[in-house]
Amino acid sequence: MNKRKPIKKQHEQAVVTDFLGWYNSISGTKFVVVAEPDPPEAVARYEDKHIWLEVADVFWVVAQPTLFKLVNVLSDKLAKASYKPFYESYGPGILLLAVHNPWFDEQTITTMRSQCSAVNWSDNLKLFGKVFIAFFSSEGRTFYEWRAI
Repeated sequence: MNKRKPIKKQHEQAVVTDFLGWYNSISGTKFVVVAEPDPPEAVARYEDKHIWLEVADVFWVVAQPTLFKLVNVLSDKLAKASYKPFYESYGPGILLLAVHNPWFDEQTITTMRSQCSAVNWSDNLKLFGKVFIAFFSSEGRTFYEWRAI
């Protein structure tokens, strides 16, 4: 058994929990996780509505800029056909990109947008309706809707 797998699972659950807490607070909903099929990380329900969420990590590495890794991770997730059954059951999913960068700021977002605008997203299967960047700020984990694709 991969020793990192339980830690990865806990991390993904934490990102989903934080996101649902934030999302519920701004939308007036009370989504709760009802399944963890892996992938995706979670299916959540509120009344008769369901959403499905996938988490992907983007790490900052000195030798390989985060922005390049962001484009690769995003491209891979948007082209992954294994999410199709969830799309067919629940509609478009929510992709949460957890960016791990100690210097994350507005300039980082501007640069990320610039790089994403130069990419041909023709492999995007359009299974995700929304993409959010998750990062740590002085207020804890923060979510930012990503509209650069």
